Amino acid sequence: VTVLSAADPTTDRTVRDQLLNHFRARTGAVVEIPYDSEIAHGGPIRWSQLADSTRTAWIHAGATVAHVLVQQDQRTLAARRS
Repeated sequence: VTVLSAADPTTDRTVRDQLLNHFRARTGAVVEIPYDSEIAHGGPIRWSQLADSTRTAWIHAGATVAHVLVQQDQRTLAARRS
């Protein structure tokens, strides 16, 4: 799973699309995290200070990682049975 976090509030669409295409071709999933000044300041991240869209994106990232791990585990177990 690749997590792409916007480091700047003005994301270059072309670069974004290139990154998405690059990582989609190489990893099981790509999750985008929107720009958030709470992350950009570089200090400790306070969950309660993140924008709703950022919190939702991070929850989605965690769920995606869990889903991909379950899929991999199922493939591994199936391979052992055969």
